[in-house]
Amino acid sequence: MKKIFFIVLSVVLLMTGCSLSKEEITKDNLTIQPGHFNILIVTENKEYIKNTNLNVYKEISNSTVDRSEIKYYVIWTWDRGDWNYTKAYNIEKYPTFLVFDYKDLVLQTTDITELKEFFATKQ
Repeated sequence: MKKIFFIVLSVVLLMTGCSLSKEEITKDNLTIQPGHFNILIVTENKEYIKNTNLNVYKEISNSTVDRSEIKYYVIWTWDRGDWNYTKAYNIEKYPTFLVFDYKDLVLQTTDITELKEFFATKQ
């Protein structure tokens, strides 16, 4: 009986403390070189992605960015398993754009205009 109790207790403790930290998520989303960016679009759930007409590639390419020097990759995501973006980045509104370069998180915003302006300054 004791053995079953400790197994159940261990599983419960593992399940409640398994979220990755902000530092771990940031490290996993960094690019490998300067001039490259990962744009994570954090949504409430998978259904949002299916039902949105937001085209980030189009929005950014309409800004005055010279595409020959800047490379970016758009990744749609939502909280799942250990990847709790909402908790790690204190997200209160969706979609939230998280932009990573090769060193760190460089922008967190819910405003597509702010995202476009960020890339417009990256010449």
